[in-house]
Amino acid sequence: MKSTAILIAEGDELLRRDLKGRLFHHGFQVTEVPDRTDVLQLFLHRKPDLVIIGSSPANDWDELRVAEQIRQREREVPLILITRHSSEARVAAALRAGVNDYFKVSFSYRDHWTEGKISGEERGKDNQKAKPPVRGGQG
Repeated sequence: MKSTAILIAEGDELLRRDLKGRLFHHGFQVTEVPDRTDVLQLFLHRKPDLVIIGSSPANDWDELRVAEQIRQREREVPLILITRHSSEARVAAALRAGVNDYFKVSFSYRDHWTEGKISGEERGKDNQKAKPPVRGGQG
C-alpha cells in the first residue's frame, strides 16, 4: 500500500524540519520545499495527497498566492495553512484562496529553539555545580 505523500512548503527551516520529522515518524512520505518558486513545479511533479503551506519568518512570500496557484490546478488536494500573522480578514482570504484548514503558530520556532538550547545549557551548568566532589576510596 502506498504511503500518503505530503508536500511541506515552509520558509522556516526549523518548523519545516520539525513537521517533516513528525510526519515521517508516522509513516508519511514527505517532500519539503523552502522556497515558493519551487512549490508549484514540485506540486505538479510529485502530486502529493496533502499540502502544508507555511509563511516564512521574514514574510517574504505570500502563502495565499501559493494556495491559489495550487487550487487553480487541483481542486481536491487538501491545503493546510500555517501562519504567524492572523486576523479575521486573513482567515477569510485563506478560505477564498482554497485553504481547507488554517493554523496560527503562536511562537517563533527559531526563538523557541534558541531559548530551549540556552535553557538546556544552563541546566547542564547547574547539574555540574550540584555534583558532589569525587572522594578517594577508603582503605
